[in-house]
Amino acid sequence: MPDEKTYGQKIVGLDFNHAEGETHDAVHTAKQHCADLIDMVNDRRTPADSHIKNTLSTWAVTSLLAAQMAVVKVLTWKD
Repeated sequence: MPDEKTYGQKIVGLDFNHAEGETHDAVHTAKQHCADLIDMVNDRRTPADSHIKNTLSTWAVTSLLAAQMAVVKVLTWKD
């Protein structure tokens, strides 16, 4: 049975990484850190959450995903 990915690992696409060498490792680390933060948010969601908490949780996950993509862009940037 393959390793089950967490919600955060799935949403950041942890297995999608075409970088090579040290850059590959840096991209993986950045994605894993963002996945961990996304999981922290997601693990605190409950069906009883208020509309405001749901909105903030969604915003947090979306912002972390955008930040992860920007970090990967910086790490892989070539002038």
